[in-house]
Amino acid sequence: ESRQLEATSNRNDSRQDIVQHANADDDNDDKYFTAIGLKGNSSFDQNDNEGNPKANCNYQAILGYPTVTKLCKSSNDEVIQVMEIPGLQLVIPKYSLSKDEVPITLSVYYLDPPYVSGLQSMTQSNNLIYLSPIVGLQRPDGYQLNPQQSSHVILQLPLPCAKDMCQKLNVNNVGDLPLQLAQRNECNHMWNIESLADPSVSILQVNDKYYISFPIQHFSDYVVCIQSTNSSIYQPIFPSYQQHINIIAFLSKPDLCLETIHLKVVILCCKIDQHDIIQTIDHEFKYTALSHCGLEDVILENGQYEIKFRNRGLISDYIEDEYVRGPLDIDWNKKSCYHLDYNCKLKSPIEQLKDVAILDIIANGDQMDTSAKSLFLRMPTSLDDPFSTESCTKARKESISILQLQAALDALSEEFFRVIPIDEILNPLKLKQILSECEVEGMKACAIRTERAEKLFDILRNHRTGDDFLVLCQLLQDNYVQTVQKFGIELEAEARKQKDR
Repeated sequence: ESRQLEATSNRNDSRQDIVQHANADDDNDDKYFTAIGLKGNSSFDQNDNEGNPKANCNYQAILGYPTVTKLCKSSNDEVIQVMEIPGLQLVIPKYSLSKDEVPITLSVYYLDPPYVSGLQSMTQSNNLIYLSPIVGLQRPDGYQLNPQQSSHVILQLPLPCAKDMCQKLNVNNVGDLPLQLAQRNECNHMWNIESLADPSVSILQVNDKYYISFPIQHFSDYVVCIQSTNSSIYQPIFPSYQQHINIIAFLSKPDLCLETIHLKVVILCCKIDQHDIIQTIDHEFKYTALSHCGLEDVILENGQYEIKFRNRGLISDYIEDEYVRGPLDIDWNKKSCYHLDYNCKLKSPIEQLKDVAILDIIANGDQMDTSAKSLFLRMPTSLDDPFSTESCTKARKESISILQLQAALDALSEEFFRVIPIDEILNPLKLKQILSECEVEGMKACAIRTERAEKLFDILRNHRTGDDFLVLCQLLQDNYVQTVQKFGIELEAEARKQKDR
């Protein structure tokens, strides 16, 4: 039996008649809570040898997004439920619709891009902790809720990690959590976040599981969350059908006698810190970091793909054909990164290598997006001879420590915020693998230039290495504005002054 923890005030009889409590079927509930990775201990607290998080639970994921469309009549009381997600339902009392018949679609987007995009940037310095999946309500253009009856339309969402979050935050009751509702604005589709501390909000308990219901005024995307300044607090793990990707690409040191070389390409979820992945790659396989383009802002769905290696400066697996094909199975619920390794032969002397290869990613399953995507790999332009033993030794000798870079940034912080060309330097830093896709997106979402510069400063000072710092200095020194060039030189010189630290 469901027990209502927090009474809904002023609920009229018609709403009480049609509001259905969460599905109390234990089997269905267990399937759902297992599907979202929250049955048992589901925290990702370990990594495999490729940097992929390992779950401590039986992890299942539904392929695609659960979706239900129902033709709703204004003269009837309507309830829309998604069977794959017990407890999720939309309750529409009679006369709440502005038209006689309206097809309404209820979808579950988990926490996948692009649906979640822009949400974290709304919280400034706080971190969002999601207690529900993102749920989307769609209707044909022009159809609205009846303004006189819209407050009676109720959306109910499951809160699968509510009990665990109470323990983490040392809160006795779910109703005492600082619950917030994020919803998209009808006009500009930007996220708005507001408190759920309202008498019209109800929290239901069914067999030790929790659900929240609240009135809605328009068709939009909704998700329940809380804000926290603690970035390490437990995050619930929902299934994922698709993810924004980032790319890491390296060449090994060439065997000049055999004219062979190894190419490693890593496709990773952009939410993963690429520096953690790089640390797991053997040193011999990351002699030179490659420049790449073509997959910016690309989202990859779960499913089977074919990778077509197009020979350019390298010949894959020593095969002289125009291209070599290979399979790739992506499931973001099992792995956060995928390693592609190619043993290659050099077409020409290493000093002449510019265009390395092209990798085409071709959907070979039931994906919604079947367009081919191409990754272009090139040698880095900032190094005259990336394979020179002399230049490599010189770089190691002139490298700086984290303490040196921190001292330099602290000493020149005011000039950093004044001079740094923040808007034009973000993409080059991303291409150089200094910033991740998510970090760049978060900075671009900041409306004020100073806030963008502050985020970049914090990342460089507290989360990057001396080598990353030198890449920044080189980008500044190569800028066409003399003031920026001068600052790049001063910044590197200031760091080298701190060599005794």
